[in-house]
Amino acid sequence: HTCFQKNTTLAKCLHTCAKGIHLDDPDNWKVWTCKQLGGRTPGPILTPRPQKLASWVKDHCSDLYENCASSKCCKDEKMQCFEQHPGHAWCLYKCLSNHMKFSHHHQCAREAKANTSEECKYNNKTWTCRELGPRTLPSWGWPSLFCAHVMRFHSYEVGIVKLQLQQDETFRGGIFACDQYAIYASDTPRGSFLGMGPYGPVRTRWFRSAPVWISQDNTAANTLLFMNFWEAVRWDL
Repeated sequence: HTCFQKNTTLAKCLHTCAKGIHLDDPDNWKVWTCKQLGGRTPGPILTPRPQKLASWVKDHCSDLYENCASSKCCKDEKMQCFEQHPGHAWCLYKCLSNHMKFSHHHQCAREAKANTSEECKYNNKTWTCRELGPRTLPSWGWPSLFCAHVMRFHSYEVGIVKLQLQQDETFRGGIFACDQYAIYASDTPRGSFLGMGPYGPVRTRWFRSAPVWISQDNTAANTLLFMNFWEAVRWDL
């Protein structure tokens, strides 16, 4: 852990810290500066834990149909406050900047993917899509499940993954329905963008490639490749 500063009178020992509102802060919604005070205490990387929303989120953060420009947070899971223009923002799952007829608002997407009603045109104003505050993360099931996927980025496989991500906030299958997930590829740099998932942008993680041969049983001899993959998973967790 490292000691991170919230303000001039309060600091806490945390594993990581992101500037802005912390939805799991039990005290209040005041922003964290995340200034590091001192060094990190050596030790193993901690197991990821689900975000536990503070009690003030229900009262302070915005609903689906409220302007979140002031609160800069959303009550509903998987939602992010996106700016349409200065002073006006909505809680959305994802946002396409500079689009006038933006069809990915939660209500519009629920009614029809290509809804052209006046309510879904947003007064004919384009969106800046600037993120205001943190995304409200989904709760975990019990027992929780971590899913990993190995793919080749420069192949047809990337199209399958992107198609899964186009389901917006309703994930009924694949690894994006898991509590935590990661996508690994050895043929593209770490951080290649794939789409928007329940936790925000989905990017690849890198692992070292290895030759794949044909075994004596005429199957793929890819043991070394998957050993490298699992080693990357071990170091990432």
